[in-house]
Amino acid sequence: GAAGGVRYRPYLSPKASYDFVQELCGQLCVPSRVLPGGFLYLSDILSMHELVWKMGIIIAGQFYDAAPDFVLTMETKGIPVALMTSRALGVPLVIARRSSKVYEGSAVNINYVSGSDHHIETMSRRAVNEGQRALIVDDFLKGGGTAKGMIDLMAEFDVEVVGTAFVMSTENPNKRCIRNEKALMTMNVTNDPASLT
Repeated sequence: GAAGGVRYRPYLSPKASYDFVQELCGQLCVPSRVLPGGFLYLSDILSMHELVWKMGIIIAGQFYDAAPDFVLTMETKGIPVALMTSRALGVPLVIARRSSKVYEGSAVNINYVSGSDHHIETMSRRAVNEGQRALIVDDFLKGGGTAKGMIDLMAEFDVEVVGTAFVMSTENPNKRCIRNEKALMTMNVTNDPASLT
């Protein structure tokens, strides 16, 4: 109501979260999932709404106190988990695109480095407002170039980034473009099958 009320916040206990992530790690520790470039095939997992909903609840639980105004992700693979995170938080989802759409209105473009490639991110000026708070959620973190690009993009809009969260991050490189990120799982690719924690 106008004077306040009750707000539902989905929550998984630490034990339930740990058990879920451990079970997920078991599903992902298959050598055939390792892709060239040190990535892991996640598309089938990110298509299962029951799994992604739990991921979203776990990530959201880490940022309730940060009170983001929206969740930001980069098209396209991070959208499912970012959407479920935004649902759990009760805030909108905003998607940064690599190319602007005419129906989205005026846009801001920013160049960023991802690995050895140069990309351009685009976001409509109508998507966010100055002074808001953003939570960045994506599927995979390696060097952090894409996440840093999104952080820089938010700076163009005078939006504070309250956190960055990922489904998976690599154990290496130790030096990333961002700091203090959270990840549900960490991947370490060795000569043996992929090991996830």
